[in-house]
Amino acid sequence: MSSSESRYEKISRRSMLAGAAALGAALAVPALACGGSSSDKSAFATSTTGGASPTTAGTSSPTTASGPLFPAGGEMVVDFTFASSEGGSVKNPYIAVWIETPQGALVTTVSLWYEQTSKGKKYLSDMRKWYAASSGATPATSGATRVPGTYSVVWNGTDESGQPVSQGDYVVFIEAAREKGPYELISQPVAIGTAPFEDQLTPKGELTAASIVYKP
Repeated sequence: MSSSESRYEKISRRSMLAGAAALGAALAVPALACGGSSSDKSAFATSTTGGASPTTAGTSSPTTASGPLFPAGGEMVVDFTFASSEGGSVKNPYIAVWIETPQGALVTTVSLWYEQTSKGKKYLSDMRKWYAASSGATPATSGATRVPGTYSVVWNGTDESGQPVSQGDYVVFIEAAREKGPYELISQPVAIGTAPFEDQLTPKGELTAASIVYKP
């Protein structure tokens, strides 16, 4: 009887130990799961804050050339005619010709004509499109106003700092504003590459004719 009881006690003891071990394992699993959740949160937080900053439109420099450059020795000639819509003596117009990227960033001011006095400079903002693009900064290519007539200005494919731009898409603008007179704005998209082209622009108001000739 004692031998049988001894075996029973041994069996019971083993069963208790096995049950305790199983219970301990069951209790350990949730602890590991909680630890893993905390680790995942840390990993996601690091991934989110450590990633690259989102690109902001308009911050890239339009003067940084990438790819083939504007052909050396090439040029784009912009011709335009200004004719007063009024008879008699009228004030000479302020006229700006400039280049932008398709995204609206200024590449360069090709030509700017305005009254070369401190008083005259105050009215540059009347050319509102150019003024917004350039912040009113007058380039070295600026000069005095001209009487009505036909004129040509030339872009040599460089930006404001004198560096050659990349071949690609641009927009040409011609703007005219006259004291107590009309305001005109003409624009034309162009694709600068290795092939020459000629575009006739749609005239508007006192800008009675305009054209672009590209010679790579």
